[in-house]
Amino acid sequence: MQLKKFSSICFFLLLIPTVLFARDINPIVDTVWMETNLSTQGLIIVDIRKAEEYKEGHIPGAVNLIYGSVAIKRNNLDNELPLDDDLTDILNNAGLTKKSKVVIYNRVDSLPERVNLARVAWTLAYAGIDNVAILDGGWAKWTTEKKAVSKDPSTVKPVTEAYTFNKKIIIDRNGVKSRLGKALFLDSRDPEFYFGSVKQPYVDKFGRIKGAVLLPASWIFNKEGGFRKIDEIKSYLPGTIGTDLNKEIIVYCDSGRISSAWWYFLTQVFGYKNVVMYDSGIMDYARDESLPTDKLSW
Repeated sequence: MQLKKFSSICFFLLLIPTVLFARDINPIVDTVWMETNLSTQGLIIVDIRKAEEYKEGHIPGAVNLIYGSVAIKRNNLDNELPLDDDLTDILNNAGLTKKSKVVIYNRVDSLPERVNLARVAWTLAYAGIDNVAILDGGWAKWTTEKKAVSKDPSTVKPVTEAYTFNKKIIIDRNGVKSRLGKALFLDSRDPEFYFGSVKQPYVDKFGRIKGAVLLPASWIFNKEGGFRKIDEIKSYLPGTIGTDLNKEIIVYCDSGRISSAWWYFLTQVFGYKNVVMYDSGIMDYARDESLPTDKLSW
């Protein structure tokens, strides 16, 4: 059945334009909407926190799909997708089908915890699950508002879904190499990493992909861990990536985690139609000495 619409989400309906996928649920939902829709048929609430945190208390009816099960270390790279067969098993065991309406929530105390929401949403989109939403403010806002919490584990009925993996939203190193000087590359890291004054210890080079523009994913969030106002986030775009919704954009970060936040907002909230994520990011790119980088320059 269609999800009910309530006045509490009218703000989002006014500000969020048409998105890339046909949706029966908005890409961002608030705690009032979540509380009202807890028992809505076909809605699956996904808690991506650690198992022990889930057991201590969770949103009633939520299933636990820990972040580390769908963002793994593979080929000596962090935050990689599992192999398609393995991801199929994981999502089937969580009871997720292509027709599921999913709301994801997490802790939001740190930037990694905040962007993990978008990373899991991107993973579900990769598996062909289009109706995915993120709970604005996450577990912190839910508990601050003293909404219902359960310690009862949810009963998950495994499914046997054959997912349709969307290879068009991911790009590898060879693909990136072929698009240098053609696509717009969006670096979603904080400025000190973009300019190359510092780097992560697991990255071989300082700096950024040559020609990339800077738009930190950290700017999407407010100090409480929720999202800034949609119109404020949208105001970042004209001077950085432009307003052409058909522009070819490749988002990246160090390992394909932080960049998922911009993939999510550009495609699901603002309607950009040609955005892919370099899942392996600079961690992978920097291993190829032949690939150009910039640093310490505007």
